[in-house]
Amino acid sequence: RLLNLTGPVRRLPQRFRDWRFWAVQALVLIITALHWELEATEALGEHEALSFVPVSFYFIPIVYAGLNFGMEGALPTALWSATLAMPNVFVWHSGLQRLGELVQLAIMVSVAILGARRVDEETRQRLRAEGTSARLQLLNEVGEILSHTLEVEQQMPRLLRRLLSGLSLESVWLHLEPDSNSGGPLIITEVSDPRLRPPTELAHDLHRSVALEQTRATVDSRTVAVPLLGETGLLGSLGATA
Repeated sequence: RLLNLTGPVRRLPQRFRDWRFWAVQALVLIITALHWELEATEALGEHEALSFVPVSFYFIPIVYAGLNFGMEGALPTALWSATLAMPNVFVWHSGLQRLGELVQLAIMVSVAILGARRVDEETRQRLRAEGTSARLQLLNEVGEILSHTLEVEQQMPRLLRRLLSGLSLESVWLHLEPDSNSGGPLIITEVSDPRLRPPTELAHDLHRSVALEQTRATVDSRTVAVPLLGETGLLGSLGATA
């Protein structure tokens, strides 16, 4: 598929507030008006080669839309430009000139697709790189928190809050096995919204599954808990809901 319409349609209100969107529309309309004016006044004379010049101006808003909005900007702009140019092709041209302009419009749409695909791919690669960098930074911060204190348990709430914000989670929890000096397990929970109920029961239930299977446990596509293993066996489990 060249363009999934769900995202672009959902982003339309945002586009309407973006001055670059209106700059593209203004450029297309100005070029269309200039195109009609040049053809109507025969300003280009009888030179067939010059008849293709006005259509070439449409590459300006198409490239601009592609660089700023990717495929969802370049392809609609190219189709919109071709639609506005089409009456001109049939009113003022015939024969080889008409065929030439139709071919030029087809090339224009093809260039828009190829160029926008490259822009979208580079954007995806940049976002992946930024995501990887953010995760590495998060891991460094976690290591920093754990390495500068002897009281690891006291730092766990801070650690969970950092995971909660850094990974954009709904909730995160840590379930630690009881040691010889305590009678019960330690469960620490953090939620992104104070109105949400702490997932204490969920943490307990998933930990039992993790302890039994010694592998990760999932409830649905949004909730997962993984075992924390040490030299002495299972230390606890870490869980999250996205």
